[in-house]
Amino acid sequence: MGALLMRHWKLPEALVEPVQFHHDPDSAPTHTREATITYVANRLSHRYGFGCPTDDANLLEDEIAVRAGLTESMLGDLDRRAPGLFQVARQIVA
Repeated sequence: MGALLMRHWKLPEALVEPVQFHHDPDSAPTHTREATITYVANRLSHRYGFGCPTDDANLLEDEIAVRAGLTESMLGDLDRRAPGLFQVARQIVA
């Protein structure tokens, strides 16, 4: 749905394709790296419950996230920082 809307708004394909393939970045025809980044961002959003139900699956067991460079150290840092980032975001949009 997001990709359809983005195309309707005539946004560049370099933005549309990563959204369209964010659940399956390896299927993206040309913007696989960007789709992979969008995939990991989506998985992290679910990990922290940012606008969606939480998912506590271990991202370090996710082949795509690991291939994208997610490490135990990075994930630990994100785990520590995420609650504060979420609070700041809520203040901005409130």
